[in-house]
Amino acid sequence: MGPQKRESVKNTDPRTVDILEAAVALAECAAQLENQPCKSAMDTAALMLLNQIEAHCRESMDFLLKGLGNAAEGGDVQFDRVWTLHVMARRSDGMKACITQSGGDTAVLAAMAATPQHGRLMSEGSWLIYKLHSLTGIEAMLKHPSSAVQAAGAWVVYDLAGNKNSDWPGEEATSTGLISLLLGVLLCGSASVQSLHACCCALSRLVYLRPDLSNLLVAHGGAEAVVAAIRFAHAATQRGGPEAVAGGELLGSGAKLIATIAEGNGPAAQQLRQLGAVPALLGTSIPTECATDVIWALGQLGGACAVVEAIQTSSSSPSSINGLSVLAELLWEDNYAEESQSTLAQVAPAVLAIAQTCQSPGVPVADFALAVKSLGGILHRLAPNISPGGWGVADTAVAVLVEAINHEQPVAQEAVESIGKIALIAPSWRGPLEVCLGVICQRIRSPHRVATEGA
Repeated sequence: MGPQKRESVKNTDPRTVDILEAAVALAECAAQLENQPCKSAMDTAALMLLNQIEAHCRESMDFLLKGLGNAAEGGDVQFDRVWTLHVMARRSDGMKACITQSGGDTAVLAAMAATPQHGRLMSEGSWLIYKLHSLTGIEAMLKHPSSAVQAAGAWVVYDLAGNKNSDWPGEEATSTGLISLLLGVLLCGSASVQSLHACCCALSRLVYLRPDLSNLLVAHGGAEAVVAAIRFAHAATQRGGPEAVAGGELLGSGAKLIATIAEGNGPAAQQLRQLGAVPALLGTSIPTECATDVIWALGQLGGACAVVEAIQTSSSSPSSINGLSVLAELLWEDNYAEESQSTLAQVAPAVLAIAQTCQSPGVPVADFALAVKSLGGILHRLAPNISPGGWGVADTAVAVLVEAINHEQPVAQEAVESIGKIALIAPSWRGPLEVCLGVICQRIRSPHRVATEGA
């Protein structure tokens, strides 16, 4: 986001620049002169000039402020007023104080609330409010009755956290205050989809950069708030039109927040599960544009079972399968080794079915490679406890891996790596896997050649 930028004064009318330079020169010389009568005359001239400039600046500021909040004037004109005030506040502490004393913050908030659809005005206004009042300004925006103003305040938090990384917010009291304010928007019951999305993004970035804030967020009702936001998002996606698009954005940002809270925090993940986060994320359908974020969050909470269910729910055809990258990464994670063998065995047929589906014509090579990687991930965990011929799913899965060596290089590479790791940890499978050594040698000699015969 950030404030809007325009050309600097150096690119304006040359005469204006020349006069400003002359005024600066006069003030500087008056301060350095030592001999009369020049010193007195120049001191008087400089003082009169500065008083005149200040007076005209105040008149201009009054003009700019009095017109704010007039929706009939149009968003572009309102933006011009706010932008000019912001430049004045940035360059002059005196004008900043004057704007504050004249109720500039109230006027700017009124302009933002009156023209919420004007993106540049909302951004410029929110940064002017922050310039005038810092964290107090953010509080004013997040507590404002306008959802658009609330969203603008949340985006300021999002940008500040990104620019300052883990150094902001520094004090625990400040962190607690910001989290409480953002959660206040999530829990108010009257927030718009857009303001909920902005708050989820801000909270997600804060917790991602400062994982220690995860417990603080949960302690203040963050788990309940984000689950409610996810349900609200799903409802919005069913309404169609702009609301559906905004609902998809909220669903994605809410899913990211859930994943950020749950990552490495077992108690928080358990609380989210108890609150129904998994069925809330699944909903009745998962929009394609946020499917990866939703499925990743499901993986953090519900493991492979939830991921597979989400893939089946959100994928419309073999050529459009969502979440394969999540499934592949999840099944190869070291900490996923704690998943019970019974759960893995329950998921294995579905993972095999996905890999077989990806053998269909028209499936992108990258998707097929991820499906093979997923199949290898679950097999290398099950194989040590299953003998060849002991379970048809495992036998078929190994056959799919062996056949995949004949395909394009990305697919073949995932198949070979999986076969190698299975042979390393499951000695009983080494004999059946030896049949593919010849094909592997051929692919090593000609890695880009796709074989025409099976193994």
